[in-house]
Amino acid sequence: MLLIDPGVQDHEMACLADDLSSSGRTVAAGFSTHPDWDHLLWHPRFGAAARYGTARCEAAVRAQLAEPGLVPTGIADQVPSICSA
Repeated sequence: MLLIDPGVQDHEMACLADDLSSSGRTVAAGFSTHPDWDHLLWHPRFGAAARYGTARCEAAVRAQLAEPGLVPTGIADQVPSICSA
């Protein structure tokens, strides 16, 4: 299953993980649709699936993360590196 922009808050992503688990589905890959940090967040229960985004998306998010105060406190360390596709 391809997971696209899974959510922002932990409880949202946990609920999605519950739904996936109860349906017997697993995440094969994740994809970020556009360059906003909140589209890169991930929940451990989604697994270690490959995650993708464009090179432009990755560059934009890196710039956002470098800007003090742009990303909420405690969130920046949850935003992973993404693979350019």
